[in-house]
Amino acid sequence: MTAAPFARPFRLIQRNGPALDGAEFPNGRVVLMDDPDWGLCSGARSLDLLLRHGYPDARIEWADTEDGPSHG
Repeated sequence: MTAAPFARPFRLIQRNGPALDGAEFPNGRVVLMDDPDWGLCSGARSLDLLLRHGYPDARIEWADTEDGPSHG
């Protein structure tokens, strides 16, 4: 039996603003902690959509790779 894949953590790095933590799920959907103090989050069907519609100037750093692939 093969274990189900887990969510993949990432950090969204903005040009102006704090770094934000998020996760990409095995189905491609993502959630992002926009304001951890208030528990506000954004979600999207894909990381590309999240970046395009909410954070167009941001880049992504993956937690599981030192210089992993970036979006944006």
